[in-house]
Amino acid sequence: ANTHLALLYFTMCSYWGDLPFKMQASNSMDDMYISRTSQTEILKKLEELLVEAIPVLEEKKNNCFVDANSLFFVSKDVARVILANVYVLQKNYDKAEEQLNKVISNGYYSIANSQTISYLNNSECIIGGIYATRTVSEGENIIPILDYKEVLLTAAECYYHLGKSSKAKAISDELCTKKSLSISGTNELERIAKIRYEIQSPYYLPFIRRNSLGSSMLGLSSSQLYQLLWPIPMNELALNPSMTQNPGY
Repeated sequence: ANTHLALLYFTMCSYWGDLPFKMQASNSMDDMYISRTSQTEILKKLEELLVEAIPVLEEKKNNCFVDANSLFFVSKDVARVILANVYVLQKNYDKAEEQLNKVISNGYYSIANSQTISYLNNSECIIGGIYATRTVSEGENIIPILDYKEVLLTAAECYYHLGKSSKAKAISDELCTKKSLSISGTNELERIAKIRYEIQSPYYLPFIRRNSLGSSMLGLSSSQLYQLLWPIPMNELALNPSMTQNPGY
């Protein structure tokens, strides 16, 4: 449960920043009208949840499409990937690298020679959702949640920030080869951004935001950078009087 909760909040923080944060359900209306907690505080709590979860999870290839148990009881690697992403948002790249290297060295997943935007129940899939079908077999489309392309691209991001540009380039080259991409450039961070764009990474915009690439990659002026965070939906503002809108909207 720690891992699933952390995945949910990490994803929401990636797109909206500060959030109302609750660990327990409540029947009190007063407890529903809570203000936003800073992303910094949320990430610290998510780190604690995942560090607590990893020792009791199984060391195995995660397969969320076997039965209900496999969907809920995820592997250590799922928690490691989420924890690494939490560390990246905290700019703690050495700790993120450590978690991602464990996933990579386990060898449970690999990059497939496939279309750049295909998300399948294949060697790349770590955890995903079923897309408009009752069963999932090899080759059927899924909604990406975590996949091995994201693991490698996040590892490359860490390598870049840790001064290991050659390792970052090796990952970019591998992905370009496997996905038949032709992406040039000498700035490895921007090259990673271009790969994320080409494969339609669901975490493309959070990557741009956390690496301050809004101007160079998207052409945003300083007054437009607020758009790298999504606006809080109007129904959330209407339902919770303590909720505030993200700046700029």
